[in-house]
Amino acid sequence: YVDGVDELPYAELLEAAGVEASFTSREPSLGANVRRAEGRLLIDAVIRGGAAMAAGVLPGDELLAIDGNRTMSESDVTSMLRGRESVELLVARNGVVRTRTLAPRSVGFDVELTIVGANELRERWLRRMDE
Repeated sequence: YVDGVDELPYAELLEAAGVEASFTSREPSLGANVRRAEGRLLIDAVIRGGAAMAAGVLPGDELLAIDGNRTMSESDVTSMLRGRESVELLVARNGVVRTRTLAPRSVGFDVELTIVGANELRERWLRRMDE
């Protein structure tokens, strides 16, 4: 149970249990999952709060180009977005080609956890999990 809207001190809480946490922001991205199908690069899902959603990109849209360069794979998309503050997408929806301006943004972060030595609190918790 959490009361309030303040950020939780995850690193401090984990440290008390003998776990060291490092948090790394993710690279700015399209904010959507893409897949190849029948030679086309399709938007499979749009991430809530991501750049694609803000640009009006929808699942099922075909991603044709980024800044005039044809996209053929997910790795093309990643490399074309790297280091960019804004890009012009060319997408097709229901046979109509549209342009969308997209500002790549970072959504979420990656966490790496490292167990640091023996810790009584962590050991008691793990024993409870085994019961």
